Amino acid sequence: MLRRFKRLRTAYHVTSGLTIVGMVKYTQFHFEGEGYAFRFWLALVACGMSWCAEFLKHRVPWFKRIMKRTLGPIAHESEFHTVNSATWFMTGLVVRFPCRRCRHRLLTPPPPPPPPLPPHRSLAAAG
Repeated sequence: MLRRFKRLRTAYHVTSGLTIVGMVKYTQFHFEGEGYAFRFWLALVACGMSWCAEFLKHRVPWFKRIMKRTLGPIAHESEFHTVNSATWFMTGLVVRFPCRRCRHRLLTPPPPPPPPLPPHRSLAAAG
C-alpha cells in the first residue's frame, strides 16, 4: 500500500505530465503554422521561471519558507537544498528544442501566402 506522501507526489507528477501533453496538443491544434515557435517560447518562459524560483529558493529565506510550506507535502527534504530535477528538465527542453528542427524557423517569419489564382476562362466568358 502506498504511503500518503507517495500518493500525493505521484498525483502531482501525473497531473503535471498530463498538463504538458494537453498544452502541446492545444498549441498543435490552434497554432498550426506558428505552433513550433510558440511552444519553444513557452518552454523558454517556463525554464526562466524555474531558474528564478531556484535562485530565490537559495538566496531569499522567506521564499524558501513559502516553498517549504506549499510543496512540503510532496517534496523530498533534499529538494530544498539542491537544484530541483524539474529545473534541469526545463533546461533540457529549451536546449533540445531548436535541435529538433531547423533553427532558422524560430527567427524568420513565415513566407507570404501565394497570390490568388486568376479566374477560370469559362467563368470569365460567362460573366
